[in-house]
Amino acid sequence: MSMNINKKITIFLLMNLVILLIFTTFVEADTYDVRDSVHNLSATGSGDIKSFEADNYCLYCHTPHDAAPIEPLWNHTMSKESYTLYDSSTIDATDIDQPNDSSTLCLSCHDGTIAMGDVVNIRSVGNEMITDSGTGKLGDLETFSDTAKANLGVNITDDHPISFVYDNILAESDGELEDPNIASSGLGDTIKNDMLGDNSRLQCASCHNPHNNTYGDFLIKDNTGGDLCTTCHNKTGWTTGNAHYDVGVTCNDCHTPHSAAQSAGLKASTEEQLCYTCHDDSGNRYDEWTSVVDIGSVIDNVNNNGGSTHPIEDSNLASRHYALENNEPSTELPVAAVNKHSECSDCHDPHQVTLSNPLKGIPGFDLSGTLITSVTNSYELCYKCHQGANGLQESIDSVKYTFDNRTSTHGNGTNAEKCTKCHGGNSEDISGEAVHGSNEDGLLTEPQFVNVDSPSTSDLCVSCHDNSTASEGPPKIYFINATGSQHNTKCTACHGDSVNYNSNINYGSETGVPHGSNVSQLLKSTQPEVCVDCHSSRSDMNSGHPMNITNDGSVYPQIVRPITWTSGCQACHTQDGASSPAPHGTDYTNLLMMSIDPTNGTCDDCHDMPGGIHSKGSHWQYSNCTNCHIEQPHITDGVGYSHKVVEVADGFNNSEITSYSKTTTNYSCDATCHMKNPRTYSP
Repeated sequence: MSMNINKKITIFLLMNLVILLIFTTFVEADTYDVRDSVHNLSATGSGDIKSFEADNYCLYCHTPHDAAPIEPLWNHTMSKESYTLYDSSTIDATDIDQPNDSSTLCLSCHDGTIAMGDVVNIRSVGNEMITDSGTGKLGDLETFSDTAKANLGVNITDDHPISFVYDNILAESDGELEDPNIASSGLGDTIKNDMLGDNSRLQCASCHNPHNNTYGDFLIKDNTGGDLCTTCHNKTGWTTGNAHYDVGVTCNDCHTPHSAAQSAGLKASTEEQLCYTCHDDSGNRYDEWTSVVDIGSVIDNVNNNGGSTHPIEDSNLASRHYALENNEPSTELPVAAVNKHSECSDCHDPHQVTLSNPLKGIPGFDLSGTLITSVTNSYELCYKCHQGANGLQESIDSVKYTFDNRTSTHGNGTNAEKCTKCHGGNSEDISGEAVHGSNEDGLLTEPQFVNVDSPSTSDLCVSCHDNSTASEGPPKIYFINATGSQHNTKCTACHGDSVNYNSNINYGSETGVPHGSNVSQLLKSTQPEVCVDCHSSRSDMNSGHPMNITNDGSVYPQIVRPITWTSGCQACHTQDGASSPAPHGTDYTNLLMMSIDPTNGTCDDCHDMPGGIHSKGSHWQYSNCTNCHIEQPHITDGVGYSHKVVEVADGFNNSEITSYSKTTTNYSCDATCHMKNPRTYSP
């Protein structure tokens, strides 16, 4: 009998020792007392949710008898819910499944389906009863309110993933996770030994200690500067030199592990709204920084006053961004035309951005079309989306395709001209900023002309191309300094992609895009076709001066000027001696290279004038070409003979020269002048 009593005493003592050891696993041997936290649901607890009578704070989670599960002597009723799990295209863990092990214990309260007072062994300690204090959340039939912070719900897609294996294999696959077998936890040992559960699984307890609320939210260590996050997450570029890191931005400023608005753990519902927290003068944190780029005001300025932006606020494109575009560009880039979109992270990596390189870490394509992991030139970033395969000028998908498939391109034929030379923000809020928004169409830095009647060298195209500007390299035109006449229309009325000529994209309009063309000087078409796009009222090719001028002396033997550098309309309409001959501007009327007068003019610059009585000065009434020939040789009024439209003024009996021809041996004039008809004479 004595032996049996001794055995029972021994067994009893051993059982209590086991219980003591189990409880010491969960109760910290430090100065913090769980009774001072909201996890104390007894009458002595400090939270809003607590019992009216019971004062044993352990029994809401633990019991020494009839525990389920046995470890850690669990007393709270377990949830039987099936959870909607976290999912992301960028996560490398392949074993995310229904929560298991210790995480199921936490969710028995925090999924909001089981009342916190719903325990297995209600009389587990003495005769205490669990009675609702009146909060409506403790009684065995009451649950968390749907809006309670601690109510994670059964849809945990907006919470940090749990119950997956976090080992060295996952760390290597991800590339931005610490190796848990080696990296320090900051708690005295490695991440694996201090923070992971059975089989190296990451659980709720990897970040939370339910018995110690020293650091708030029951975290296992201080996370004020994101130290808990960076224990495991080693983001590329997140160190000194990063523009965000250097001004004190932390993980907590942008991310939250629970109830996130996006799967990336973002605090805002859209990327731009998160960025606007700081990058908008109306953002609630804008004033915290001494210097921050105000992107939101640029977008507002455009939306309120007209202009153009990258469509970062377009709600129709909000779901198109795919994080793998940056993480796995070899399989996801270039962005397909059907998936065009624009989000902040398409051009900026907040973990790698620096003051000197806001594009750091963003993949793109070089001139050869080779994928590069971090762009250094603006066009490499632009080619991420603006690459294309169809070449249609109305499609923003065509830029690189156009450069690669046209004989004449913007950039001296190299297609290496920086996109930001023409495109970029011109908002008053930001000077020289990247391409967020512009007061002009096409995200141009400046208008082609502020005023076509009074153009300025600060206007976009002439700032590089006018001979009055100091820049070197681009072809120079004679325009700003022209004293006689100027072709006052947008440059894109004539310059654009020739492949699209007559396709209703840039025909007869001012909408050409001068990235590339198969016609020299980036013209939409050859002359005179490109001219008669607009000058159609004078496009009758069978009347008036011929516009398809050639240097063929057998057809036009009267031509004495060697036309070696031009053809078409600009044979007459250009500034004489201009380095880039074209009808941009001249010192004479009608964009002519010279004045039509008796002594010196455009006509005899090319034509050998008749001798005798029709020669200059000998018969003064006829000493000016326009006495017989119409002053504007494209007007079809008068006698309609090909390139021989001539007319005699009323002062000469309203006579007409009905035909005129010239060969190398004689001239023939069929006219009513002086009542002589016809008249044939020798040269």
